[in-house]
Amino acid sequence: MAFTLNQIIALTKSYVAAHKQLNTFQFGDPWEFAESEEVLYPALYMVNGNVVVDGKTLTHTFNLLICDRIDYNKDNPADSNSQENEVLSDMREVALDILALFNNAANRDNFYLVNSATLEPFTEQFKDWTAGWNLTIQLKQPMLYNRCQVPL
Repeated sequence: MAFTLNQIIALTKSYVAAHKQLNTFQFGDPWEFAESEEVLYPALYMVNGNVVVDGKTLTHTFNLLICDRIDYNKDNPADSNSQENEVLSDMREVALDILALFNNAANRDNFYLVNSATLEPFTEQFKDWTAGWNLTIQLKQPMLYNRCQVPL
């Protein structure tokens, strides 16, 4: 049975709650994260993407922004660059952990992770001066076209 969007969000939230390096999960648009006051870093922001229906397959794209805060040191920019590299290194490993969780065989009855994912680094983002990775994933699931499930 295919997962609903709410079920995918809940599953992702459970992954974040279980991961020892992540403290905050939010779902929405990037501008909402930038304005959020209640972020305990490191964080994972889930952004809804396109859905493609092709034959009997539904493919849903998500961007997962996995980031931590950089304490910018204006008196010693080299220290800030070193910290930025450390954050990028740590958050890349967290992104790979999240990929492994989505690729778990227990999910295969509901969806499967498309084997190709993209990690794009970002730095000095949002009001909190964060760095991390934009992990783009695609989840494929069956599209059954079941008229009996349509509420008519």
